Amino acid sequence: MPKKKDNKFLAVILITIVIVVSMIFVIVDKSSDKYEKPKTIFLEKLQGKSSDVASIDIESQGDITKIRKIAGKWVITSKHNYEVDDSIINRLVVAAEQLKVVEKKTSNPERFHSLGLNDAKSSDSESIRIILADNTSDNIYADFLRGKKRMFGKLENENAIYVRETSDNQTFLVKGDLAFDINANTFLNRPEYNIDKDRILRVSYYPPDDNDYEISRMIPSADFEISSPSKEAHSKSRLNRMGLILDGKFEIVDVKPDRGGSYGRKYLNKISFRTFDGLEFNVSVIESNKQNGTWVKISAIAVKSILKNEANNINIFARNWVYKVSENTSDLIMKQLSDIVRKPRNKKKN
Repeated sequence: MPKKKDNKFLAVILITIVIVVSMIFVIVDKSSDKYEKPKTIFLEKLQGKSSDVASIDIESQGDITKIRKIAGKWVITSKHNYEVDDSIINRLVVAAEQLKVVEKKTSNPERFHSLGLNDAKSSDSESIRIILADNTSDNIYADFLRGKKRMFGKLENENAIYVRETSDNQTFLVKGDLAFDINANTFLNRPEYNIDKDRILRVSYYPPDDNDYEISRMIPSADFEISSPSKEAHSKSRLNRMGLILDGKFEIVDVKPDRGGSYGRKYLNKISFRTFDGLEFNVSVIESNKQNGTWVKISAIAVKSILKNEANNINIFARNWVYKVSENTSDLIMKQLSDIVRKPRNKKKN
């Protein structure tokens, strides 16, 4: 009898072990299917090739910007070989190379639009297609779409963005320094044209109606006021946007050559920014209409000799070009005095 009990006990133990092992196998098997280990680097072909990149194509809503490295300089061949600042190119290429995969996402094309990853040729697409290649454009190191930034959850403020390779439906959430604006202004604007907000002392406006005016402030931390003629402003926040537009808000959307300086002495409106330390940055509007938009010339004068090099650098890059600015920029630089003064209140009749 004891032997039979022992055999039954052993049988129960063996059955229990078999069941437990089977459960573990099922769990492990399901886990491996569901949580396939993702690649850690998004653009594997680009690794170690950033210095070989000499051809960049940027496509957004069907518009393609072609940037090439020619004789050691980066130029936009689709914009009359306009020279691009090296630092923005380096940032773009290095950021793309360093993109780290956080999570594998959907491969369903019906969800691409919600992630900003539908075809960059579409007029309503939010995606940016980026192609990085060598100087022959034959060896392509990266061809991918950058979509929306992750705006919620733990990665909200960590430059997490949705991406996918152009030829692949598989999407990923990645981290890296590629969440910055990538548009025409990114490559057409120059760091020389960016004047820190704390430097601006006053801005003088010379509109076509001859009602010249000036906004200014006493110290960098103060709000701008209408100083000449002395008037009360309708909105101080509007004045501040006007005064500080050169600090990253001056948006350039197109460019064309000014061969022979034909626009040098003609302007519809002139805006002169004066800094506390003695630089005069001038924006002259030479065309502004609904059909063609607003086009400007840029120049600078060193009021103090210590800023002569800064003024020269601005003029070297700007003298041969005419710039088209965005509608938002145009709205701020084309303000007339009547647009910004507080209107008198109508007295109530008894």
